[in-house]
Amino acid sequence: ELKARLIEFQSAMELTMIINAISKLRVTDDNLYRRMATHISNRLSHESFHVRHLSVIVGALARVNCSDSATMRRLADGALPTMPEATLVELARLMEACMRASCAEPDLLDACAVQCREKAPSMDPQSLSSTAFAFGQCLEAAEVTHLPQMRKIFRSLQMAATSSLPLFQPRDMVSLLRTYARWQIAFDCGNLRRLADRMGATSDQFEVEGSVAALFALSVLMQRNAARADPATAAAAWQSSRAAAQLLLRRVWQSAGAGELEASTLLRAVEDSVVL
Repeated sequence: ELKARLIEFQSAMELTMIINAISKLRVTDDNLYRRMATHISNRLSHESFHVRHLSVIVGALARVNCSDSATMRRLADGALPTMPEATLVELARLMEACMRASCAEPDLLDACAVQCREKAPSMDPQSLSSTAFAFGQCLEAAEVTHLPQMRKIFRSLQMAATSSLPLFQPRDMVSLLRTYARWQIAFDCGNLRRLADRMGATSDQFEVEGSVAALFALSVLMQRNAARADPATAAAAWQSSRAAAQLLLRRVWQSAGAGELEASTLLRAVEDSVVL
């Protein structure tokens, strides 16, 4: 029925919803997917598909291993006109889908890096943290040739976060640090020092779980980045991190003393604070 009536579906929303649904249902019909991909590619000649639609379409085709390189590149190129209208999270989803489908062209990566540089400075802390995580997921599908542009993206996010640190709440700082620690993304020691100072200043607002997560992420990032930093900058970052760790660990000890914390969690927090 769907094959017979495929030509009736014209709008980006309809096509996106259909291909996403059948791919998630694991419908096994390669001919159907090829016809849908061709139909969508043809529709791009008549109207612009928004990035949010194309990211879902590319992801759906990659999910069912129907990723003809020419078609996938056509879909990726179709996203370029609407990039200025997209959020950075939407761009990250498109980039991840293209990487998983092996169709992440240099022009697409360059455009994403430019959009990130332009949009990140005006974003709020929560949006910066969620955007960093979204781009972090791209690293799981990225190839070596993608890494230079990925570094530019994370550098833009890091600089934007540092410049708006007074607005960051504990949950935002923890989310940002965990993303950079999880994917071992470079973080300037000078900026780590500023983050640690902010964590120390707001330590009384941290929940116990947030304190434990912050200690872990900060210890990972300091060990990774201090060795490559200027000695004076690294020493200042260690000092600020040590001060923040002492304040955060105090909350952890209080919770442990009240019997509200598992021994394994306490041990992990202590080990991370020893590193700092």
